[in-house]
Amino acid sequence: MWFDCGLCGVLQMMVVATAKDQLCLFTKEGVEVERASLGGEQEGLGAIIYHTHILNTFGNPEKTYHSSLSVRGAALYILGTLQLWRARLLPWGDRIKALQDAGDWMGAFHIAMELYDGQARGVTGLPRGLDAMREAIMETLLALLSAYIDEAFAYLSLVIPSSPMPPVDVAGTKDHLQAEEAVSTVADSWGGGSVGQDMIDEAREQYARVGGVAIEFCVHVGKREVLFENVFHKFEAVSQRGT
Repeated sequence: MWFDCGLCGVLQMMVVATAKDQLCLFTKEGVEVERASLGGEQEGLGAIIYHTHILNTFGNPEKTYHSSLSVRGAALYILGTLQLWRARLLPWGDRIKALQDAGDWMGAFHIAMELYDGQARGVTGLPRGLDAMREAIMETLLALLSAYIDEAFAYLSLVIPSSPMPPVDVAGTKDHLQAEEAVSTVADSWGGGSVGQDMIDEAREQYARVGGVAIEFCVHVGKREVLFENVFHKFEAVSQRGT
């Protein structure tokens, strides 16, 4: 079934319901955008109401979904055996927000970078032209990065004791020796011995991972200055200037 989900029918998509109660969303070029399963609660009945009015090449009846699917704009209504389903193709901003709310930050960043590259499929609510589109989405992309860093640091503040941790990278022999002494002191305050050191190492790894994501994302979207302004200040505020 085809449905128009853009202004004046600019964006046309195709939905295919399969015999295994899956909905597959394709672009008109045949590229699969999304696949979702509608699980039936009663074994063998299936989730979608179907008929068997069509025979395949072997003369066996096939599931067909006439009168079970209806389209209204970007929304698809599905008549199920136990309920009425509603599926909607989200606008680009809502799609990123849904992944963000679900905790799938990497999925949100993946879509964000696809949008920036002009490679996202099934996207609605954006102006035509790559430059205009990038300008329209940039504020949202930078807000996504800021929210990711804030949430990651908030989580680290909960799972790691509040004693300050020395920066990850230091330069020079004297600074290095001072840092090692500081690490030893903090390790003792965090439980002593290998346990405290393991916690420090884990914290360093987590902060470095967040920093790596920030670097890759800012470079990808051409906002290197954000690294030395917003991102750097966030790391500095949690005593991670060296990271």
